[in-house]
Amino acid sequence: MTTRSGLLNRIIGNFSYIVLCLCLGILVNAINDIKESTPPDLSASLHISEYKANTDHYLGNVFNPYVDTYDRFSEKSDIGERWAELLEINSELAGWITVPGTTINYPVMQSHDNEKYLTRDFYLNYSAFGTPFIDFNVNIKEKSRNILIYGHSLNSDGLMGQLHRYLEPGFYETHRNISFCTIYEDALYEVIAVCILKTVGNEVVNYRETDFESPGTLKMYVDAMIDNSELMISPCYSANDNFLTIQTCSSIFEGAKLIVLAKELTA
Repeated sequence: MTTRSGLLNRIIGNFSYIVLCLCLGILVNAINDIKESTPPDLSASLHISEYKANTDHYLGNVFNPYVDTYDRFSEKSDIGERWAELLEINSELAGWITVPGTTINYPVMQSHDNEKYLTRDFYLNYSAFGTPFIDFNVNIKEKSRNILIYGHSLNSDGLMGQLHRYLEPGFYETHRNISFCTIYEDALYEVIAVCILKTVGNEVVNYRETDFESPGTLKMYVDAMIDNSELMISPCYSANDNFLTIQTCSSIFEGAKLIVLAKELTA
């Protein structure tokens, strides 16, 4: 015979079980909501199973999580298909830059100003490292004569700071080409000058020029860069060439900028 206290205990037990189930259900839904609100992982969106810690990802202590992504999309020959998945994640993607012998293998962005990607990653999350980006004055579709890319240096070790390797003896001779593919076309560039210049207001060359009034003004710009180059070379170029300029900070002296100038190679 069930006592009154036993019946009460059973009711309390059943009620506790129901409450527990409800709490678990709420917890599962909350976890799913968090997952849905988390920015998508680039590797997952491209169905890459895992990142591997090999020499392509690491140079010194610098890790580049985009290497597998580049390997994945670069296999596609159709340009539209190649960029489609990445543009779905961030429509401000402008292209991809790769410098052999460094961990420079990054997406390159372009916004309406030159501030946004100083402190944002590809997913628009805050990042003190930022993401390399093209000057907002550059027209990559109509192809400005000089495509200007900015990127943080991280004490000359990470991101675009590894361009400092061009100052090392012998590095230029075996790493003179830079690949920069925009969402409109692929292009290969040859480095023709590496400069250490001062910041705005006291600089030798205005390296932020993107379009030029005439072939003469373009020649003046390129000649000034070559004259101030740290490379002991005599490069050839034409007034009809297109150029790529990459700027990053340098600790060589206060206010210094490392500038790499490259000309586009044509078939």
